[in-house]
Amino acid sequence: MIAGALAMLNIPLPPLLGIAAQSGVGKTSLLAGVIPLLKAEGLRVAVVKHTHHDFELDQPGKDSHRLRQAGAEPVILAGDSRLSTPDVAVSEEDDPLRIALTQLALDAPDLILVEGFRDHPDIAARLEVHRAAAGKALRYPNDPSIIAIAADREPDGAPIPVLELNDPAAVAGFILEWRSAQWSFQDDGPLLDLDAARDHILELVRPVTRAESLPLCEALGRVLADDARSPIDVPTADNSAMDGFAFRFDDLNPDGGGVLQEVGTAVAGHPFTGTTPAGGCVRIMTGAAMPADCDSVVPVENTRRDGMTIHIQPGPRRGGHVRRAGEDIAQGAAALHQGERIGPAGLGVLASMGLARISVLRRVRVALFSTGDELRSAGQPIEPGLIYDSNRYALMGLLQQLGAEVGDLGILPDDEETLRLALRGASENADVIITSGGVSIGDMDLVKTVLKELGQLDFWKLAIKPGKPLAFGRLGDALLFGLPGNPVAAMVTFLQLARPALMRMAGVPNWRAPRYRMRCLSDIAKKPGRAEFIRGYYQRDAIGNLTVSKTGPQGSGLLTSMARADCLITLPRASAGVRAGDWVEVEPLGAT
Repeated sequence: MIAGALAMLNIPLPPLLGIAAQSGVGKTSLLAGVIPLLKAEGLRVAVVKHTHHDFELDQPGKDSHRLRQAGAEPVILAGDSRLSTPDVAVSEEDDPLRIALTQLALDAPDLILVEGFRDHPDIAARLEVHRAAAGKALRYPNDPSIIAIAADREPDGAPIPVLELNDPAAVAGFILEWRSAQWSFQDDGPLLDLDAARDHILELVRPVTRAESLPLCEALGRVLADDARSPIDVPTADNSAMDGFAFRFDDLNPDGGGVLQEVGTAVAGHPFTGTTPAGGCVRIMTGAAMPADCDSVVPVENTRRDGMTIHIQPGPRRGGHVRRAGEDIAQGAAALHQGERIGPAGLGVLASMGLARISVLRRVRVALFSTGDELRSAGQPIEPGLIYDSNRYALMGLLQQLGAEVGDLGILPDDEETLRLALRGASENADVIITSGGVSIGDMDLVKTVLKELGQLDFWKLAIKPGKPLAFGRLGDALLFGLPGNPVAAMVTFLQLARPALMRMAGVPNWRAPRYRMRCLSDIAKKPGRAEFIRGYYQRDAIGNLTVSKTGPQGSGLLTSMARADCLITLPRASAGVRAGDWVEVEPLGAT
C-alpha cells in the first residue's frame, strides 16, 4: 500500500478522497464549485485525474484546466504511459497513481482528491457522484469504500450521507468534516515543513522594548536600544599612520625627494607644539598628532639621516600616511545601530567614542526546565533505570551564548498538576518557556496535553531529523517551546527554531544562522521526507580548501557526537543522501 511505503520513508500521506462517478454526471462541475470553497478554508487541494488517453496540459475547456482554474494545486493527469509532470514516464509495471501520490506526498498538500482509479486499493474512502438522468446504477453499496453520495435524487434507504449534487457548499462541508475526523493536524497529520514552522514562530515574536543603561564593561553580547552616536571625531585630530617624519609637501623637490632639517619630535600623547619653518620636518611616531603646519608623513625607512639633516627619497605623496580627524567616526555619526549585538570590536568602538555607559535592551527572560521521573540532576545519586539530565545543562549553555536571562526551574515529574502549576507560574514571569521531554506520543508525555488546556498548541510534529516531536504554542504572553527529550534532538530544534525567535525577541530583527557550501568527505544515507542535520567537523584538504565530514554515528541520543562537532551538515527535505565529494550546506555551531 502507498501509505505503508511512504511511512517507511518517513513521508506522511495527506488525506486522500476518491471521487467515484460515471462520465457525464457533472463531477468536474461539482469539483470546480467545491475546490474554491475548500481553498477559502485555507486548504491547499491537489487533484489526481485518471485518463486513458494522450493528453495536453492546460487546454481551455479541458477538465484539468477547469480544476486548475478553480484553485487545485497541482492537478496531475495520470495515464497508462506517463504523468503530466515533467520527465516522468510510466512503464507497464508501474502504478501511475502510486507514483503521483508519492510526488504529492513530498509536496504536502492539505487534501488530495482522486478522480477515477475506481478499483484502486489505495483509495480507502470515496465520494460517489450520481445523476439519475444519466441512467447509470449506483456503485454503492457494492463498493465498500463509498462513504457518501452526492446525487440529484436521494437513493432509497441509503444509510450513508446523501448530499445535494447541486449544492457545492454542502459537499465542501462534508469533505471538511470528513478530513477533520480522519486527520488532526496537531496529532496525526503530515509533518510541518521546518521553514514554515520557523516563519510561523517569527511572525508571533514581539521584541522586547524596555531599555537599561549599563557600564560599557558589562555590555558584551547585549543589543543596542538606540543608535550609538559619537560625541567627538574619531580620531580627534589628524595623526600619523607611520613612524617617520612630518613635513610640508610643497617643501619637496619636483621629483618628490628633498633635504629637510629636523626641528622637533611628536609622540602619541605629546604633540609637537612649535613651528615648523620652511624646509623643516618633525620626527613623528604612529598615532601622534600632526604638527599644525605639516600635511604629509614619510616613513622612516624611506629617509636617510645625516645628523639633523633628513634626506627624503623620491616618492612621497601629498597627505600620505596621515589619518584625518573623524576619518573613522565623524562627530554626531552613528557608529553602531539600534538592534546590533555588541561584540568585542563593538565595545572597542564605543570606548573610542568616550562612552562609559550605553543603552541596551533588557535581556529576554527564559524559564527552563526538563520533565521526566527518570531524570536526576548532576551531582545527585543515581540508581539503575535513572539518567542524568543533560538537556537542561546543554540548553542553558546555548541560552547563555545568546545572552538570555535564564530561570532554571530544574526537573519536573511526570505529573499533570505539577506541570500545570509550573507552566502557569513561568508564563507570568518569562518571555519564553523552554522544556525538554514530554512532547512525543507516550502516555506520560504531558507538555502538549497541559499546553492545550492552558494555552494554545500550534503544532507538534516537524519534518526534521532529529527533532520530529516538537511542541510550540502560546501561554499568556509567553511563547513555549517543548523540545524533544533526546539530547541531540533538543539541541538541534533549539538551534533551528528557538534561537532565531530569541534573537528577534532580543531586538536583532533579521538574524539568520550563517551557512556555507563545501564538499563533504562522507557518504551519508538519507531518505526523502525530512530535513536532516548531521553533526560534522571541518578539515582542510591537500590544497587548503575547507571540507566537512560527519562525526560518526548520528543517533539522536548520542550527545558525544554533538560535543565532537563544530558544524551541522544540513540536508534538505527532498535529499536522498550524499556521496563523498558532493557539495553540501554547512551551518557552524555557536554562531550568534
